[in-house]
Amino acid sequence: MFQARQAGFTLVELMVAMAIGTVVILGAGQLFLTTFQTFDKVRELSRKQETVVFATTALVNEYRKTKRNDDYSLAQTTGNPGDCSIRNTKNEPIVGGLAPFAEGNETPVCDSNRFMEMINLDDAVGSYRRFTLDFKRDDEEETIESISFHVMERKF
Repeated sequence: MFQARQAGFTLVELMVAMAIGTVVILGAGQLFLTTFQTFDKVRELSRKQETVVFATTALVNEYRKTKRNDDYSLAQTTGNPGDCSIRNTKNEPIVGGLAPFAEGNETPVCDSNRFMEMINLDDAVGSYRRFTLDFKRDDEEETIESISFHVMERKF
């Protein structure tokens, strides 16, 4: 008599295929999560870079075209006590999202003197201002990063 063979996969073959499929799906999921986290970090850095470029452009242009008055100050952001914002003489916020600064164990504060410091040289050279912008890193320790730049007076 003829014995009919059944077509199909054995239980072992199905288990091996399921195991391989699971590994592939887990790898693809991990790749997706890593890509998503990288995208968030790049977006955050882009936002900070955009803030710095806007702040430096606004500050440098205003400083060079005015009589070098203290037209800007650093103040606590309304509604967000953990942030500082650059404000004009009308107390309007220009740039927000800056971090309060603290030396050592002091309480963090929005310090206008640290933000904009006048440095006088001699009469022939003039003076310049040092602007310091502080940003809070999004890490576990919330480290403060500072960016300083100098703006020279132009003698006409």
